[in-house]
Amino acid sequence: MQYDNLQRIVSYNCPEEDEFISFCYDLSGRLNRIDMTGAGQTQKMEISYSKNGDPVSAVVSIIKEGTNRICGRRFIDYEMMEGKVTGMKVLETGGSSHQVRLDYSGEDLVRMTSIGNAGFVSHEFDLGRKRSPVASARFRHVLSADLPPILCSTKEYTGHTIVLSEGMTISTKIENHADPNGFFICIKKPIEIPGRNAFTLPGSYQTMKDSIFGI
Repeated sequence: MQYDNLQRIVSYNCPEEDEFISFCYDLSGRLNRIDMTGAGQTQKMEISYSKNGDPVSAVVSIIKEGTNRICGRRFIDYEMMEGKVTGMKVLETGGSSHQVRLDYSGEDLVRMTSIGNAGFVSHEFDLGRKRSPVASARFRHVLSADLPPILCSTKEYTGHTIVLSEGMTISTKIENHADPNGFFICIKKPIEIPGRNAFTLPGSYQTMKDSIFGI
């Protein structure tokens, strides 16, 4: 995690993920550009705001690694309630679309559910008692389902559960630490749990391992 001279987050890199994220701000101090690099591509996200400072929409340009060619775009419209992003309508290049619903406990995100034609994927987060190590610089709004939710939280996260519409459940324990320089790092420990998916018969189970934290 790196900050600028105004103590705003300008980059994030979780050591367990092959991912680097940078952040830029407009002259009003609003987060208006996010670049996410990982998995062989870079996503360049530009956010637009209303006059009262609420996010209205975003355009994500997807660029393949090693090229300057845009291979796809994603268009996001935000739904707001009581100052929080509670929904996203997402349209992909090619016409596919899905919706994202967000639920909070106080100021902190506790559930994010993506709903599409193929079913849903729900990410549920367990809040700890400790203050988030980035609480003083946290982002005001959850702007992307691909961003680590800790960047928008007042408290630390201690667990993450993925629930699929097919019936599979995957849980991960999260430990929060700081490196010798005082920079925040997270460590994710998969928890083995029995789960059933669309390819297993009722009554038969398999053990799943997963270390996903990014949404």
